Amino acid sequence: YSEEIQFKSSKVFSLDNGNIIRAEDGVNIFGIKNITLSSDKAEYIKDKSLIKVFGNAQVYDEINNIKINSQEIIYYKKLNKIESPGATIIIINDEYEINGFNIIFDRNLNNIYTENESILQDTLKNIIRSENLDIDLNEKILSAKEVNIKDAQLNYYNIENLKINLKNNKVVGKDLDIRFNNTMFANPENEPRLKGNAIFFNKKSSIINKGVFTTCKSRDGCPPWQMSASKIKHDKLKKSIIYDNAWLKLYDILVFYFPKFFHPDPS
Repeated sequence: YSEEIQFKSSKVFSLDNGNIIRAEDGVNIFGIKNITLSSDKAEYIKDKSLIKVFGNAQVYDEINNIKINSQEIIYYKKLNKIESPGATIIIINDEYEINGFNIIFDRNLNNIYTENESILQDTLKNIIRSENLDIDLNEKILSAKEVNIKDAQLNYYNIENLKINLKNNKVVGKDLDIRFNNTMFANPENEPRLKGNAIFFNKKSSIINKGVFTTCKSRDGCPPWQMSASKIKHDKLKKSIIYDNAWLKLYDILVFYFPKFFHPDPS
């Protein structure tokens, strides 16, 4: 009734009265809860119920279509948990690539997480650098803190807390600072930027609550002008930025109030 573990290698050794199985010169391991492991070397320690793979180590999870690549990977058989203590690359469903250190994949909870800095890149060429990355594979939700995003248009987003729905690419964030690519504006001396306390965005639009927008170059004190609003919407299809309950400020002095206001976006 025990689960059979199959080793395929040119050299296999039995040590410590059969407690340790060691394999060398190219190893493939099968028969473990829908995962396969491959590496240059491997070691199975029976009394600790763990498998270590070293050198060009790879794990493939057939159920979730997840590939893990590192120089060392540890699989805790009883816990059904994978740990990659060194530099690691994880590819999820050929859509997301994660680069980081000390990444853990809990297969019972279907959860990937790390407390270290990591970089995630998607097929749209968005690059997300963050701390405390956590991916719930059941709900398809990515959570992260202290997030820096560079999108395909070279706009930069700094977000304190972030959640991404990987099923529809909807994003919810708290406390953000967006630095737009200033080459999109006529004057390269401008520094277009937008701040807000919350953001919701997808492929079609972005909505920022309690936002402030200006194109003025960063300087000490208040910018020469800025537009603040209870809600700012960036309509990516109409290529416009729309404001609700907007105030135009000149040198921090309220000048005009607009119930509704809009202007073209940086593109």
